[in-house]
Amino acid sequence: MQHNGLLSVKNSLKISQYAVTGSIYNDEWRNSFNNYRDISLFLGVFLCVAFVGVKGAGLVSSLLGKL
Repeated sequence: MQHNGLLSVKNSLKISQYAVTGSIYNDEWRNSFNNYRDISLFLGVFLCVAFVGVKGAGLVSSLLGKL
């Protein structure tokens, strides 16, 4: 009977350990997902700015060519 009690305590400790590590893992995954989203957003903005910059440079050079 004593051994069974010890075993159930061990099992409950193991389950709580899994729950804690699982939640930590979920938090890490969520943080990495947020970082990925931020990076993709930054890349999108950067590409838009670069595209507008190239278009603007082409426009300026064409205007200078007309002068």
